[in-house]
Amino acid sequence: MTISNQTARTGPYNGNGSTTVFAYDFRALDQTHLVVTLKDASNVETVQTLTTNYTVSGVGDASGGNITMGVPPASGQQLTISRAVPQTQIVDLANRGAVAPEVLEGAYDKLTQLSQDKVELLNRVPRFPVSSSLTGVELPLTLTANTALVVNAAGTAYTNGPTTSQISGAAASAAAAAVSANAAAASAADAATSYDNFDDRYLGQKSSDPSVDNDGNALLTGALYFNTSNNVMMVYTGSAWVRTTPTSGEQTNINTVSGIAANVTTVAGVAANVTTVAGISANVTTVAGISTDVTTAATNVADITNFADVYIGPSASDPTVRADASALQVGDMYFNTGVDGLRVYSGSQWVAGTAGTLAVQRYSGDGSTVAFTLATAPAGENNTQVYVSGVYQQKDTYSVSGVTLTFSAAPPSGTNNIEVVTISTLALGETDASLVTYTPAGTGAVERTVQSVLRDTVSVTDFGAVGDGATNDTAAFTALEVSNSGRYVDLNGLVYVVTAIPTEAKYYNGDFIVGSTKVSLRRNRLDNPLDGESTISFGDGQTHYWFFDMVYVASTGVLMAFITPAWRHAQSYSSPLNVIYSDDKGQTWGGEKTIHTVDSFNLADVAATIMGSNRIGLLVTARDSSNAYRNDFVYSDNNGTDWTVSESVVASPNGFLVYGTMLPYPASAGGHATTGFIVYGYEANDCHYAKTVDNGASWTVAEIFVDAALSEPSIVRVGTEDKWVAFIRKNSANLRIATSTNMTTWTTPEDTGLDLGSNPVQAIVDGGSVYVYMFIRDIDASIAEQNDVLLIEDDISAVYTASDLTNTNLRQVLTGVERALGYVSILKVGQDFLWGYTAGEHDGSSSLGGSSFIVFGSTRRKASVSIGAVRQLMTNKNLIRNPTFDFWSRGTSIAGITTNTKAADGWLIGPSGSTITVSQQELAVEDSRALPFRGRYAMDISATANDYISLSQTFYGESELYRFADKNVTIQVWGLGDMGGTQTVTVLFDYGGGGSADVSTSVNLKVTEGTNKTWVATATVPTATLEGKTIGTDPFVKIIFGASASAAWDVQICGVKAEFGTYASTFEPIELEEERARSAKFVQLLSFGSLDQMSNGFSVNTTAFWGVFHYPEMRSSPTVSLETGLAADFEVYPDAAYGTSVAYSQINKSSFSMRVTTTGLTSREGGIARVKSGRTIELLLDTE
Repeated sequence: MTISNQTARTGPYNGNGSTTVFAYDFRALDQTHLVVTLKDASNVETVQTLTTNYTVSGVGDASGGNITMGVPPASGQQLTISRAVPQTQIVDLANRGAVAPEVLEGAYDKLTQLSQDKVELLNRVPRFPVSSSLTGVELPLTLTANTALVVNAAGTAYTNGPTTSQISGAAASAAAAAVSANAAAASAADAATSYDNFDDRYLGQKSSDPSVDNDGNALLTGALYFNTSNNVMMVYTGSAWVRTTPTSGEQTNINTVSGIAANVTTVAGVAANVTTVAGISANVTTVAGISTDVTTAATNVADITNFADVYIGPSASDPTVRADASALQVGDMYFNTGVDGLRVYSGSQWVAGTAGTLAVQRYSGDGSTVAFTLATAPAGENNTQVYVSGVYQQKDTYSVSGVTLTFSAAPPSGTNNIEVVTISTLALGETDASLVTYTPAGTGAVERTVQSVLRDTVSVTDFGAVGDGATNDTAAFTALEVSNSGRYVDLNGLVYVVTAIPTEAKYYNGDFIVGSTKVSLRRNRLDNPLDGESTISFGDGQTHYWFFDMVYVASTGVLMAFITPAWRHAQSYSSPLNVIYSDDKGQTWGGEKTIHTVDSFNLADVAATIMGSNRIGLLVTARDSSNAYRNDFVYSDNNGTDWTVSESVVASPNGFLVYGTMLPYPASAGGHATTGFIVYGYEANDCHYAKTVDNGASWTVAEIFVDAALSEPSIVRVGTEDKWVAFIRKNSANLRIATSTNMTTWTTPEDTGLDLGSNPVQAIVDGGSVYVYMFIRDIDASIAEQNDVLLIEDDISAVYTASDLTNTNLRQVLTGVERALGYVSILKVGQDFLWGYTAGEHDGSSSLGGSSFIVFGSTRRKASVSIGAVRQLMTNKNLIRNPTFDFWSRGTSIAGITTNTKAADGWLIGPSGSTITVSQQELAVEDSRALPFRGRYAMDISATANDYISLSQTFYGESELYRFADKNVTIQVWGLGDMGGTQTVTVLFDYGGGGSADVSTSVNLKVTEGTNKTWVATATVPTATLEGKTIGTDPFVKIIFGASASAAWDVQICGVKAEFGTYASTFEPIELEEERARSAKFVQLLSFGSLDQMSNGFSVNTTAFWGVFHYPEMRSSPTVSLETGLAADFEVYPDAAYGTSVAYSQINKSSFSMRVTTTGLTSREGGIARVKSGRTIELLLDTE
């Protein structure tokens, strides 16, 4: 091996925003020996990271190779490639005879040490950056004491420069020059002031009377100008301009003097004095003409002097003293030339001297009109802000003349897509938001102050919150909630550290950190706890399923619903109490099992909760044929695996019909902090409660309201106070309200005047508001349409105080599923609300029973999948994701495949030598019709040689091992074209890192030729077992379909189905949106068009924006890559700053943070990251 090239650096290369491949022309023994440096336009160098920012080829080649950047360097950036070999010696020669390895290794070691010594020495030598083109820069032959080194004129070497004494002398001269310059500036300022004073008093030649002085300021009394129209001097009296030459009346006076010649003779005796006066006759005449003004000025000379002190004149910055250098006084004024505004001194600071009227006007563009008439005339462009389709318009794109606004180019068509904000000056003096008015656009709009408009929203930052994820903001939230209980508060995407999550207001779009736990709130505000989507989720179309209540076990993430599979409501004796389970918060349900049965009793209702020590507790109402009640206590102490029943904890006939959920009964009310609970309900003559203080071991029952017509009390608590409110149904009458301070003693129910008909109510409190819901049932639709859900929202504290509703405005919030029974259970889980109710049965069902279904709903939304699609996910028998190759997030054509490569979503293609091309192929209509599932696309696979090729899909996680273990999996593969060879299917069990060895089972497929050149290959594979196996980390199951071709592949795989069992059932057409949602849990391509918002966030500083991007939850935190677009296509709005780089960091399975590096941001200001106008961005989220 030799090294003939003396080069160890290549570049710098200039970036152009598109080139990604750059050559290096020297040998590199290892890719880690290369250093890739990127210099930006500010000459800041950044060393790039191998595999993250670039890849390397040509390692070991004498002529060098290439590096390939993941993101092309932009224009203005430079890229340099250099070599940095570690100063180590790793050769260890074995002794094989005549050659003495120790001698050679010693020599190598010495050479390595010499190299290391030189590197250590060079590390202490000043160096130029790697991207610099300078080489061979020399120092002078000799160094002179006390002399500076300077760069020569050619910029190629250092020479001896000035001595230290010369430098000191130059500095002294510079300082003296600065003093002289300051003195000259002061003299110039004095001269300017004197000239300005003169210019204010003599205005020069003008053809007519001016209304302001030459600076545009008010005229001074005594000001002069020469009128060129009449060739006379004019003087300003303070209210009008007058001439200084004699008038006709004055001439009459002169004639009169000629008649008094004797007197003139007398005057002749004082000729000297007269001569003196004659010398200033013009001045005397002038003064005589303005004698009144002179007298006025003399009388007010103190005020004139005071004004000269108060008004300092124009200045570009706030003055620190008056014009005469005396201290500033309250009320002093000056005109700020920087902002063209008058400013007033408040005694401690300078403040704006004007207030303005803000007006917003909207217009509709038609693509051709450029001129629009404003309601009022602004002072100019600087008093306007113009937006077109929400985008701020630069001042040079329009002009304002009077009330006419003219665009340089016609705005596009749109309804009210042009918004013009104008500000007009009102008054002198300091102002605030309470003095500025705002008039909305539109007929009937009411003018309000800006302060009242701003108070429509509440911000915790107004109370001192920081939201930086480090500062404790508890005090700010406490202050906010004092006067804003129940209001919506946007947290602006920030992270707030608190000692406990605040609950009195309704927060959204942010995160809370309590200790080490981070709680992410929903991005959008809820209108009410049922602001979500419902679906018929459970039922068989025959049985009358009845829904009672549900609980959420936080430790396992499992939601449990308690139901009974009855044949008829209220008369299904001996029907069991069953539980069903959901591990996705109500999206899907299963695992139904019986936990309690009472012979000859009907299970009428259940109140459930999570009790002390994580006990799941249920107080159950059992009713016999004589309508006598008893109450049983059913509970589980192991998260619902096993259940225990305590029968007749309230014995018949003293039991009652429970209603609602089981509530905590705190020690402050007479109960117990952890084991106290209470349940409310009713029976024939009154309302009851049953309470326990020992976690359900014993129960006490008592009456609360003695009124046969009262029933179904819904109880809520006022925050954490010892205050409770009961909303009580009175059959065919108005809603009643009662209050309590101990949950057992209640006030007399008050009539709210709100007609309920015979419909039940359900109340829930959230964020200081109480939401009272009423389902309109088919048995009483007198006050609204059947299945409507009506809502009253009120302040719970105000309701308690008044023992009445303070808001009686009913509004419809949703329409329930057909024939809803109206008994809804609402449960809050984290930041989401879940609910369930029964629908489909009606009173008077025949002995065959009326079938019913259980409806579940949630505020938890998932993008790109409907509730109907989620429901179908529960019954889809195909285990394969994207079985008909509809989704190709990574691109629809991939050529040159020689190693395992991800192709269509969910699929891995594996060659074993040949080169493969894979693409999405649209099927001909006749080919699609020959397939049972009517697919539109196929995966087209072509190879260059006869070879084994596999197509596989992976099922991740321990739960998948349990799902597949000890079963038979039947596979069917449909295709077109020539594949040849033996086709096999394999089910591989990988027990994970540290687990048992892999187990795979392979079976040959049976191929059957179909119509129109189609074929189907089927096989049943027995899967591996879990018995005796150890499961390690990251286990998975993989289904692999492959074939060794006798000829090169040229085939279209149209569809794959895998299902449990030994029979290949019909491959039915897929539900496209269902499959899209299922595939999106593993990989998805997110597309954003022009000006689409991508994330909310804030500017970390002036060069970096941080935001959070949310997406439908995936199976794990995905890798994020930019598939389409550039960093410059990311815009930080409203700063109109465009990215130079973008980085992503995973937060959890449904969100990642986005950091956009740019310039010109306003630090710590909230904003959004969006797509630059006219651009497109695509992000690939991949967990496969």
